[in-house]
Amino acid sequence: MRGIYAVAFTGYSINNADGIQDLFEIQPAADRPIELVGFKFSQRTDFGDSEEEGLPVNVIRGNLVIGSGGSAVTPRPLDPRDSAAGFTAVRGNTTPASTGVEHLLDAESWNIRQTILNMPVPEARGKADNLAANRILVVRLLVAPNSDIVTEGTAWVREL
Repeated sequence: MRGIYAVAFTGYSINNADGIQDLFEIQPAADRPIELVGFKFSQRTDFGDSEEEGLPVNVIRGNLVIGSGGSAVTPRPLDPRDSAAGFTAVRGNTTPASTGVEHLLDAESWNIRQTILNMPVPEARGKADNLAANRILVVRLLVAPNSDIVTEGTAWVREL
């Protein structure tokens, strides 16, 4: 399927002191709505029963302002015939997106001993456009891990 982009990061440290953060913030371009096809992330530093923990993760739509931290990620088309993405993406924003009315679209827990993979059926995918109330899609980690972890992750985003 054309129009799907990977937003990926590797070697990102989530620190115990960070608190709430947006692992992905995705803001559509004007007149180019998006949908979150899915996401995954994993960690490579804490293993063993004593390190196991479940971290709550939410998919949220409705913020109007991208957070002030994080790093820009260049979306890469899965089909090399696609042009560059119109949307912008940020990973690891320790100052989460804000302002507006947040709408919780999905909630689950990530057992950090394994990869979290969220691939909802098409009818359940979060969508956003550049209208005021639907501007930004985020995948938010609601608590910091008990100890620092190094992570990898990918979000798949389709421009509609």
